[in-house]
Amino acid sequence: MNIFSYRDENIVLLYNLSKKPDQASQRIHMHNDYELYCFVSGDTRYMIEGREIQLEYGSVLLMRPGELHTSILDSDKPYERFVINFTLEALPEELRESLLAPFRDRPLGELNCYRGEDFPGVTPRDLLSAMCIPSDNDRIRIRTMLPALLALLQSSSPKAARSAVGSSVGAEIVDFVNAHLCDPVTVTMVTDQFHMSTSQVSRIFKSVTGTTLGQYCLAKRLLKARRRISSGMSAQQAALECGFSCYSSFFRLYKKKFGMVPSAKE
Repeated sequence: MNIFSYRDENIVLLYNLSKKPDQASQRIHMHNDYELYCFVSGDTRYMIEGREIQLEYGSVLLMRPGELHTSILDSDKPYERFVINFTLEALPEELRESLLAPFRDRPLGELNCYRGEDFPGVTPRDLLSAMCIPSDNDRIRIRTMLPALLALLQSSSPKAARSAVGSSVGAEIVDFVNAHLCDPVTVTMVTDQFHMSTSQVSRIFKSVTGTTLGQYCLAKRLLKARRRISSGMSAQQAALECGFSCYSSFFRLYKKKFGMVPSAKE
């Protein structure tokens, strides 16, 4: 259930408590915006781009656009968390580069986990709790406090060893695929790189991403193209740079994925 929820054109903030959580309801996904997740309670791990992280009270996770993630529930203990998703436009233009550095200036799926001890004073959970106190001025309060929340993270730093817990061959395969995302990646390329059979690669890849290699690459390429188009690049150029050799096929897939034609006016 939602203890608190807020939504506007650039920000979605949720404070959720699932009294009897069900793993089937936790789907692996990615966003076109930024996400900050704060764990409160439960028996929960988190997977980001093939890497597992064991959560503790007050753990904070950062996911940038296109970063695949999901929670893994190890029991039906009540599951409590804060989640805030926001777009670039939610932040003052002059502060965007510095406030988004913790999201952007790191390898995919790494250095995105903060623990309670990383914050000796005020913690992200403290600020999120204050953001979720209902009032007549929710919009002003949340939009004012979001930069303060991100500044708190920007002034700290996660411990590398704790930020890639569970790194494995699955994570290595995901890293390889992302390094060649806009190339014509095939299962054969991956099998040759890791000296595995096709069935081994397919099984491992699906176990850490929840999807097939082809579906993963397609979703990532479309999201990457959407961000470039939104930044002003032509749809044709974005399609080409993101690995689509046939524009008509790209147009059809883009419209199916996002429910609109590729346009910088989104």
